Amino acid sequence: MGTTYGSYMTLAERTQPVDHKAVLTASGTKRATSSFSYSSTFSSSISSESISSAIAKTVGFQKSVGIDISASYSIEVPAYKKAYIKARRKYSTYKGTLQRAYKTDYGTTLWLTEKTVYARKPANSLDFKSAIY
Repeated sequence: MGTTYGSYMTLAERTQPVDHKAVLTASGTKRATSSFSYSSTFSSSISSESISSAIAKTVGFQKSVGIDISASYSIEVPAYKKAYIKARRKYSTYKGTLQRAYKTDYGTTLWLTEKTVYARKPANSLDFKSAIY
């Protein structure tokens, strides 16, 4: 489906109060884990003169993805200025359709759409922004 982003977080801030420039750096490694789960319960009863039966079924799945994100970002801060570095997590977003299969008495299968589901997988990079003011 595309790329989505989390909220920006401030990684580093600096005020340079003296008469020479400095370098502001943010770096590190973080383990990012994303998980998605879905479950649904179906029940029905069938009865006639010769058949009396109950059907109950639970469908579920869970998907987890773990990624190590390492990043480093630097900017030069001029004399008598302030600066910050912010970053936000980047995700690959997927859209899917959850369907349920029903077998008929005639040997065919009917696929009925349950719902649309969305899942996000952390990307291997961060989206940075910085400012000097």
